[in-house]
Amino acid sequence: MKNLIVQTVILVILLSSCNDYSDHKIIVDKSNLHGVLDTVEIEVGVQGSQKLNYDIEIRYNGEFLAKDSVTSNSKPIFKKVKIDFGKLKEKTIDFSADLVKQGNIKLDFVLSNERKKIVIDSSIPMAFRLPPISQPLSISFGEGTADLISPLQKQIIEVRKKFPKYEDRTIHRIAFLSEVLRLNQKGLHLLNRVKSLKPVRKQFEINLNLTTDTIFKHTIIGRYPAINNSHYIGVDIEKIISDYVETRLDSIKSDWAGNKDGGGYFINYNSSSDYVGLIGIYLININQFGEYTFQQIASFISDTAPPRFSNSKYCSEPNNPDYEGIVCLYTEKFFGWSPFKVPFVGRAYGDIKSIYIDNKKVDFKIGEEIYFKKSVYLDGGYNRVPIKLIDGSGNVTESFIPITMEDMGDNNINNNISIDNN
Repeated sequence: MKNLIVQTVILVILLSSCNDYSDHKIIVDKSNLHGVLDTVEIEVGVQGSQKLNYDIEIRYNGEFLAKDSVTSNSKPIFKKVKIDFGKLKEKTIDFSADLVKQGNIKLDFVLSNERKKIVIDSSIPMAFRLPPISQPLSISFGEGTADLISPLQKQIIEVRKKFPKYEDRTIHRIAFLSEVLRLNQKGLHLLNRVKSLKPVRKQFEINLNLTTDTIFKHTIIGRYPAINNSHYIGVDIEKIISDYVETRLDSIKSDWAGNKDGGGYFINYNSSSDYVGLIGIYLININQFGEYTFQQIASFISDTAPPRFSNSKYCSEPNNPDYEGIVCLYTEKFFGWSPFKVPFVGRAYGDIKSIYIDNKKVDFKIGEEIYFKKSVYLDGGYNRVPIKLIDGSGNVTESFIPITMEDMGDNNINNNISIDNN
């Protein structure tokens, strides 16, 4: 979200009458104000006939926000004071409610002299523009439909307690804004708003029907690694989206297709992705001032990696069992005549749908020991028993288990197992 703009105004506050201070004024100049929601720069000066030093404190509802020193002068010397709204703790809900409902915030400016005597304590209304917050209401994605369950549920409950007469839309916006302030994020706000909708595993077009309370100049559906995609732990999702918005702001076209229908907006979404693993679908809102917010609203699995096979006794579970799979399989000793009853032992972990040994399907359960004997025709010397693995997205791995047969005499054949960890 870009800078929030505060209404251009020069506020002049007369100091309370007292000896030495009666002709002094505090001037808050916001004509060249630049800032963001959680950090705003305000220019403050004191005009007076004498050069006197003051301490100035800025508070909201009694909660401290900023402190600095200023010196009075016949022509005010402005001092930039940074206000960090992320410092708000107990008052985040009240602050958000004032901004959502009234569009302005009353900040207290407390001026004290060198003897720590308070010279002035006045409230100054300051008008901010709300960030482009959109409240998703429901989503139909792939084969699933869900109401969006916000992780802000606790915050929503608190807002309802404070303001029982507010409508749901207002309550949700207050909760969203107060949570952003509580997290004290810089400009961009990334929140995961879906808990009940499972990732979709399709690789091509998915119908995404999203109902939301409003759209903005640009409402974009973006696909980037999901918040909990372990493949991209070091990737800054906020920076990816920030770079996209800021470098292409003039050429961005809204992805929103279709018309408003009973408060809903509906689009078809192609789920192809340049990323792998769990991919997040992000709702990005940009208003006419270039300010933006975004949030993850759904996810799908982009699974183009085939399962892994290890001809070994042991293997580790994959990091992402929803879309990564591995099978460990080996043979134990056996005797007899061809076709031999070969014992196979192993385990399957993660995303494994089917296992075929020598072109025949094997029964198995994920995470449990695989054990069975299979009749296999083997020649003396080196042999390969083919194995095929298929995962939930249809990716296929074809490999083999090597078996070398040696003549042990007395018409018996024994096997030596060659271990291949491919």
